[in-house]
Amino acid sequence: MKLTKNEQKTLELILGNAKIKNQEIAGQLGLTSQAIGKIRGNLRKKEVLRGYEAVLDYENMGIRLFALSLVKIMPKAFRKYNKDEINEILQPPNVIALFTVPQTTITHIILYAFRNIAEYDHYFRTLQEKLAGLMEVKESYVFSNNSYIKNSPRDLFFKILTEMRTEKKMPVPLKPKIREK
Repeated sequence: MKLTKNEQKTLELILGNAKIKNQEIAGQLGLTSQAIGKIRGNLRKKEVLRGYEAVLDYENMGIRLFALSLVKIMPKAFRKYNKDEINEILQPPNVIALFTVPQTTITHIILYAFRNIAEYDHYFRTLQEKLAGLMEVKESYVFSNNSYIKNSPRDLFFKILTEMRTEKKMPVPLKPKIREK
């Protein structure tokens, strides 16, 4: 995706502080607030910027336990439910991330969050009852909030923006001249 230099700089400032106002960005970039409003609009049109989320602290919100599960949805489940219905069943409020994978041994990787082990246990018992014979939890890794090291793609996005700014334009190769006989 191509972003203008001002779009890149604006996006970098937004990544640094999602609540930053257009006036603040304008002051730092030497542009008007209206120009920043247009830049934000363009970033939304390009679907680079989709919205803003609050970043909450899991521990302070009472989340103490995580589970990373490797799940296989059996072929007969796809005869009973369509793909969207299955994904909806797998996405209760406890799901933080849900990935489908093109494997034969597993079909989904799911990251869950729970307040405690009792909530985790209840959730999985209920899910296995609901999808009895249609789903198999191949592996589940349980870990505490203290094990969570990183939960943001922010550094990756900063890296990409930096690379966009420092990308050197490669010269277009000249077409070889064809000699006529």
